[in-house]
Amino acid sequence: MRSPNAVVYRINSLADTADPSDGLITLRECALALQVTSPYAIPAGRPRYCVFDVSGQIVVQSEMRITVDGLYVAGQTSPRGIEVVRGKGLVDAPLFYTRGQANTIVRHMRFRYGNHTDAPSSNGDSVRIGDSRLQVLDHVTAMFGTDESLDAVCSDCTVQFSMIGPNLCRDAGHDPGNYHCKTFFMKPVNRVTVAYNLSQHGDERGANIAGGIPQEIAGNTGQIDYIGNTVYNFISEPGLISNQFGSVYLNWVNNSHMEGVLSQDRPESFFPALFDRASIVSFGFSIYRAGNQSRRGFGAYPGSTISPNAYKSDWTYAPGITQNYLPAWMLANAATSQRTVLEQAGATLCRSGSCRDNVDAMYIDDLRTCDRAPYLFQGGFTSGNPADYGGFARIASGHDPLADSDNDGMPDAWENRFNNADANRWDANDDRDGDGYPNIEEYLSMLAADHTRYGPDEFFSSTGQLPAANCGR
Repeated sequence: MRSPNAVVYRINSLADTADPSDGLITLRECALALQVTSPYAIPAGRPRYCVFDVSGQIVVQSEMRITVDGLYVAGQTSPRGIEVVRGKGLVDAPLFYTRGQANTIVRHMRFRYGNHTDAPSSNGDSVRIGDSRLQVLDHVTAMFGTDESLDAVCSDCTVQFSMIGPNLCRDAGHDPGNYHCKTFFMKPVNRVTVAYNLSQHGDERGANIAGGIPQEIAGNTGQIDYIGNTVYNFISEPGLISNQFGSVYLNWVNNSHMEGVLSQDRPESFFPALFDRASIVSFGFSIYRAGNQSRRGFGAYPGSTISPNAYKSDWTYAPGITQNYLPAWMLANAATSQRTVLEQAGATLCRSGSCRDNVDAMYIDDLRTCDRAPYLFQGGFTSGNPADYGGFARIASGHDPLADSDNDGMPDAWENRFNNADANRWDANDDRDGDGYPNIEEYLSMLAADHTRYGPDEFFSSTGQLPAANCGR
């Protein structure tokens, strides 16, 4: 985020309140950039870092529409992890929602919506990015939406190492209809990277992505880089790419489609299906595909005709984008990519180290063993109750702050280790070593283990069990 006037909210309460003088600092106050006067002063309207001195579940009781630019939600600072869920006061609105906003980073957070049977809803998304730009979701778990678990309209966005789905599909409160089972929806998007994620369990929309911008104008383009992902157990439409909003430039590389117990051979069950839905005749497709693992690869959505000339022999880029920004060490074959997904997807780290929760662990185990029974959802999507699909996380609640004398979000003990930081002075935004990262982001990156996860020798170091290709189906 790197703003010279950024502030730090040391979140000390799981409450969903916003009283500036009550001594509580909450996720709501940080997300909405609200003023706090106690226990220390934080001015309103600033770029901000949300760091957590608490662990446990935050129950959201009303919409949090985030519009102030500059937000870093650092779930990796929580002692044992944070899960955000819907309370009954949140009616017909997303759980986490940026709208017309820029510069957001969310890391190692869990957003599990839950059912909406107390009131009708067509907006029950676990995470929604609404017409925003410069958004990063890293190691985010988004589950149990009643509309989508991820819904994004954005440009210059990255979704990586995240776990998306399942939705609550039947009798969960979606309006209209009592059945809505669509998981991963990005429409329209431009200059978006979707990498090393797990999208799982749904009727359709394992990855439904339309390139372009909301205003359908001749010359619109949508750059989409879809790399190293695993899509598992969708009845149909595990992937769908549309040119409704602009010409699509798609790099689809090293992804895996795993058919589950519910998967069916339908006319649209390609990975992905290409949907020629252009409102302007010049909107087309330019596609590079390599290294993917799927029984049914690219194909035309029913009623669409895709020219063989759409397929390119090398990476493809929209005008103005001249080179691949991914170094070679960030790319590996589909099996190695999937092994990384199994180890890394979802919220996996907190202040104390590894802390993948019981729910995510259950879903990862289900994918690891998808080539043999028992299977999750073997009977179909029959319930709108999260308890029937793993429930919510078992995270011990508590307030466990580390000493931080100047309230700059960096513990005294950590600052005392380095010459460029001062435990007795608020210096979160300082960058005395001139590397472009302010002190607070050096600390947050350390907790996220960026120094050990990124690099030629570390990125694909996972060694865990893999299921049979396509779950043996």
